[in-house]
Amino acid sequence: MGKMLTSTIKSSKDISDTYKIVKKVIDDQNLKITKDKCKENEFNISAKESMKWLTTNWPTIVEINAEIFEGNVMVKLSASSKGTSITQDSNTNSFLNNIVTSIQAYL
Repeated sequence: MGKMLTSTIKSSKDISDTYKIVKKVIDDQNLKITKDKCKENEFNISAKESMKWLTTNWPTIVEINAEIFEGNVMVKLSASSKGTSITQDSNTNSFLNNIVTSIQAYL
């Protein structure tokens, strides 16, 4: 398994608006959702890239968990891949940064 990278975002929006933003970013990035659970005070989403056959990188998987902490919604994003390659860590880092930047733009 590839290296796990994590980033956290603080949202001043409520949990349902934050959930909608995260879902929009996932849709905009053409990721396939593999798990989607939304409750009153938290949500969990797993999504992955589709396989790119002409690359040395494995598809990146992102786990997004959000919960309310001290009045704010905290969104934790963890990205990894099932395989490794010489450029996999850089690819996973770029993938995570792209999603974090996109979510932050809406928040």
